[in-house]
Amino acid sequence: MSKSLIKFSEKDNHHILECLGIKISFRKKYSKINENHDKQNILDTSKLNRKKAKKESCKNKKTKILISYHKRDRLYENDICIPIHLGRVLATETTKDGTISQEDYQWMIDNMIGDDTGDNISHLNRYFNEMTGIYWAWKNYDQLGNPDYIGFMHYRSHFVFSDYPTYDDNLMTSNGYTNEIISSLMKDNSFLCGQFGWFEKGSYEEYKDRSEKYDGPNIIWYDAMLKILKNKYPERYDTICEWNNQKIAGPYKNMFITTKEIFFEYCNWIFPILLDLHKEFENYTYKNAHEKRNIGWLGEMLTQCYFWNLSKDYPCEKLKIIRTC
Repeated sequence: MSKSLIKFSEKDNHHILECLGIKISFRKKYSKINENHDKQNILDTSKLNRKKAKKESCKNKKTKILISYHKRDRLYENDICIPIHLGRVLATETTKDGTISQEDYQWMIDNMIGDDTGDNISHLNRYFNEMTGIYWAWKNYDQLGNPDYIGFMHYRSHFVFSDYPTYDDNLMTSNGYTNEIISSLMKDNSFLCGQFGWFEKGSYEEYKDRSEKYDGPNIIWYDAMLKILKNKYPERYDTICEWNNQKIAGPYKNMFITTKEIFFEYCNWIFPILLDLHKEFENYTYKNAHEKRNIGWLGEMLTQCYFWNLSKDYPCEKLKIIRTC
């Protein structure tokens, strides 16, 4: 058949075939309507892929939370939570709680890491309390697997990620301690912490009241800390002076979960202050067991100050905390 007998043309999104006076019309496979529809499908698919990638990214974020111990107790541990023995280098010495038995000491050795390896201040635990564990994490971060998020809790105080918390041996599982849950919270927040507490008069006056009422807290240490800040770290002095006048205290205890970057900034902020304060009172000979812990208590207050100040510019999620005793 001669090609001249066959004619092709296009009209209104149709192909038209004409042969021997007969016209056959075919709608184009990809009309503008279809093109728009396909573009929308592509956009929707891309959106779903981004959501999936974001979800997968959350799954792939690694979290490690140190749980501090200083004596034998119920052991909480999973892929995220790591128990750490604080003051291990001093563990066999007599403390305010007495002397640990050889059996309990061996249990601690067998069941958890210590704060006495690598660069550490384990020997200062009687003065720094939980801060020796935080220092160890800071200086030995790669030993934790270089996690994206790092947290710290007490052995009797734990964050709650579940609406129905439990207090039994399954606490880690039933209360939502998974990378996915924590990463989903961190997706929209810079740090997680406990509920903010309140002072009746401000932090300085609060510590002064404790100094007058209890055997241990001493306002002299607080004054020394302010002097160090004013002379050596004036930019930090301004921050704590502002906080001194606030009735809001900041998050409960030395407990938090945050990014690696913020954690390192926090450690670089707090430890120069505490170590300088230790040098100021290096001779502890005439101080009782409780008064020796002033640096630890002030470290807790500085932690509150730091995260209170951070919350002014960065989003945070305030979590419930349960005590297991």
